[in-house]
Amino acid sequence: MTEQKDFVTCAEMKAIEKAGDEAGVSYAEMMELAGTGAAKLMLSRLAEKEGEVRDLRAVVFCGKGNNGGDGFVAARVLAEAGLRVMVVLVSGQPGTDLARAAFGRLPEEVQVLALDDLGVSALMDLLDTKLVVDAMYGTGFHGEPDAAGDRALGYIDSLGRDALVVSLDLPSGLPGDLGTEEYAGREERERRQALMEKIRADFDPDSPLWKGEGMAGMSMGNWVPEEYLSDAFPEQAMAETAPAGALKPEDLDLEPLVRRAVHADLTCCFHAKKPVHLADEAEEFLGEVVVVPIGLTEE
Repeated sequence: MTEQKDFVTCAEMKAIEKAGDEAGVSYAEMMELAGTGAAKLMLSRLAEKEGEVRDLRAVVFCGKGNNGGDGFVAARVLAEAGLRVMVVLVSGQPGTDLARAAFGRLPEEVQVLALDDLGVSALMDLLDTKLVVDAMYGTGFHGEPDAAGDRALGYIDSLGRDALVVSLDLPSGLPGDLGTEEYAGREERERRQALMEKIRADFDPDSPLWKGEGMAGMSMGNWVPEEYLSDAFPEQAMAETAPAGALKPEDLDLEPLVRRAVHADLTCCFHAKKPVHLADEAEEFLGEVVVVPIGLTEE
């Protein structure tokens, strides 16, 4: 066996987990080590911040997959350490065998609430929360959060203002392979920003071009003249309606540059860092990144 890598892609991580399972480290054991290791790290950071951790409030937002399963394990360990723990089921009941097994081991004192039941009154009862755990989406996530996920992100933002926010494996809303060639990197982001600055410099918002008939109320950045059609332009800067010759969002096939994601104070990544943990675009979301061992080695 060689030394564990500092960086693996999500596909490589799946292969490492599969090899580990075949070598005798079961997926259930990996989940137990992941959730337990993350919870111990949370307890350490929480003690540094708050002193005594017993009776502090923790809220764990769990998805229906195995990332949620990691969250259930963490919730159990936190409760065993004396915290008052609430688990919020973001997308309904757990959807994998591993997650269901971890959910079934939650102690009775852990309060379980569906996201739809987390209304204003429930949130008011959680104003004393000191720890918020994000266990919604794992490394297999791509695209944008669904309506439930987006709503949970809002709750995490609200509760996390005065609490320690910890993401398991990665902040929910970010894809694990962000930063690899299939996603826009720093060079592409800077190129687009330079284009926006060029457009601002080239066009005077007070000129007739911007105030012509049929354009009242449209601000610079809502459309792009034909001379810029050859350039990529940020999709989010365009309106659905634009004058003739304008570049429309459907003319582009671009990944969004700014993603809706959890802003964590601490990210517990399992076994090794993934591309997202090193991506410039993810830096503002990650907080401190700590690798949590889950019993695996690499050949």
